[in-house]
Amino acid sequence: MDYLGHQGRPDLSDEETARAFFARIDREFHRAAWFAQPAGAPLFASLIDYDALRGRRVLEVGCGLGAISAELARRGARLTALDLTWTGVTSATRRFRLDNTCASAVQGDAMRLPFANASFDFIWSWGVLPYVPDLACALGEMCRVLKPGGELRVMMYNRHSIYNWLGIIARYGILRLQLLRRTVPELWSRYSDGRDIGGCPFVRYYSAAEFLAALRGLEVLEMRAFEQKTALTSFVPRSLRRRAEARIPDGLMRLLFEKLGMLLYCRARKMGSGVIC
Repeated sequence: MDYLGHQGRPDLSDEETARAFFARIDREFHRAAWFAQPAGAPLFASLIDYDALRGRRVLEVGCGLGAISAELARRGARLTALDLTWTGVTSATRRFRLDNTCASAVQGDAMRLPFANASFDFIWSWGVLPYVPDLACALGEMCRVLKPGGELRVMMYNRHSIYNWLGIIARYGILRLQLLRRTVPELWSRYSDGRDIGGCPFVRYYSAAEFLAALRGLEVLEMRAFEQKTALTSFVPRSLRRRAEARIPDGLMRLLFEKLGMLLYCRARKMGSGVIC
């Protein structure tokens, strides 16, 4: 997921090339996540209190190309970035070296985290859990490695979202008759991400109730939905989409998608041992 149309990763051995590539990704991430930070603020500053995490042990599960991991490391968190892929781990490591920050990247599986119990003060995972085959197990592992009193902040795809019902099930399943030969989960995997390259091997959507059930052992402090502005511009010619998105009021997006946004975000705190998987 490079936010650049799945163009692939260039050779990052050249410092100038690497910096330009990461800067471009971060600009696209900022634009897509309009709801996550005020203009000019660090990436996801509305959802992550970077100052409070200075000197704390922080884990990002599913760092991807390292945009949020790099921000956490730059702002003083004692960061460990985990990703299933070699590409994610090496990208995050390259960012840390470019920024001269003290952080580490580890290749591993969210359902079998390679860390001891109660290792981290804070865990962040954005847009990763929809691709995990066993949600409860992954959340249980995160709870296991989180210290009592520590916070977990994660995002899941919302089953009861306008995008799911209209953008996938109605558009592809009903209007294009694909439900005659594909299941709804197969439609999720094909049309949620990477649509132009054949979709993903596995994607799932969850209702808020299902999400809450999988979070057992954690005290849920906040749950709300967000939506990218592309939800309203998908039928606009590609060359005009950015201009159209810039004209959509943020307040309108919040009004329309407070409950029905695709991105279901949760902030939870560990109470007791919380070892559930």
